[in-house]
Amino acid sequence: MNFLPFRFVSKLVLALLAASSLMNCSGVQKVLYAKYGKLKLYEGESNSIPVNNNDLGLFEACCYAGSDLIFLNRAIHNTSGQYDIFISVSEQLMPGQFSQIQSGNSEFQQISSKSELVGKVKVDAYAFKKGEYFITRFVYIETKSGLLVIYDCVSKQEAIVKSIFDAMSSYLNEKIRI
Repeated sequence: MNFLPFRFVSKLVLALLAASSLMNCSGVQKVLYAKYGKLKLYEGESNSIPVNNNDLGLFEACCYAGSDLIFLNRAIHNTSGQYDIFISVSEQLMPGQFSQIQSGNSEFQQISSKSELVGKVKVDAYAFKKGEYFITRFVYIETKSGLLVIYDCVSKQEAIVKSIFDAMSSYLNEKIRI
């Protein structure tokens, strides 16, 4: 008789733990980037860990702005090959400095640009074409660390990256923690 309440309580605790783990396992994977950022992987996206030579080659072909002060932090690939996401960071550059480096690179054909507050963070957005690639780029300072974050979504299909550029605030609010 003394064990009945203990068994009941232990079963209840196990049931609660199982239920909470099921609620937390919604199938959404999150990827850490920079120092404190979190990126939500959509269905059909895979995190390339560690960043490999193929990632670096593609990043250099489409996104590299030409500064040794910027390094590739994460590469996310759409498994159907429609787009890739590259997140690079700099511990030394500020957005204005990065903008000068970027505008000095004649390989980038700027299509559009804008700035918006996302949360309480100012995010600069750019739409580019470089060779056969279309790029939507978001640039901001990670508030807790002070790192400059450069988030590039790249595709050979202009419509994909244009839709991300046009829906900047809602996309960033859904996809990443700034």
